Amino acid sequence: MTFNQFLLNKKPKTITLDRIQYKDSSDETTFTKDPTIIESKAIKHYQMLGDQNSFNQQMFHSLYNLPSHWQPIYQPSLRIQDQWYTNILKEIDSSELNDTLRNCPNNKLAGKSSICYEDIKNAHAFLHALILKFYNNILKFQIYPTAWSFIKKKSSPSSTYNLFNERDPHS
Repeated sequence: MTFNQFLLNKKPKTITLDRIQYKDSSDETTFTKDPTIIESKAIKHYQMLGDQNSFNQQMFHSLYNLPSHWQPIYQPSLRIQDQWYTNILKEIDSSELNDTLRNCPNNKLAGKSSICYEDIKNAHAFLHALILKFYNNILKFQIYPTAWSFIKKKSSPSSTYNLFNERDPHS
């Protein structure tokens, strides 16, 4: 029991491996309660857990390699139009940044960063250029700050979202 578990009055979670199902040397499904076999199979399982070569799964390289019942599901949708994404993928220019900053509300409390909208609005043009470069690199390389991963998972689309006028569907 760890110190935190003791403080929180939590019992450690454990699993009991007293029986397993596995494939024997003749590729037959077998059940056992033999502790020696269970131990060796458990060790092998955890040693091979992240090994790509241990998976005996067929790789599908095109839509037509998939089983026929999966092909319609993975068929590209014809109702999705390329033009929907042109504004999302284009580089942000200074006028778009200025328009966005101008539309940010005033007199709002700063978040965890302690930076409020007014700080950015009133910042030197050099900082605005850095912000532009930062966001355009995110768009170009699709690499986001790790702190944003929580925001992306928790946000939900706005009911007033307009695909043709907005860059971010979560704003």
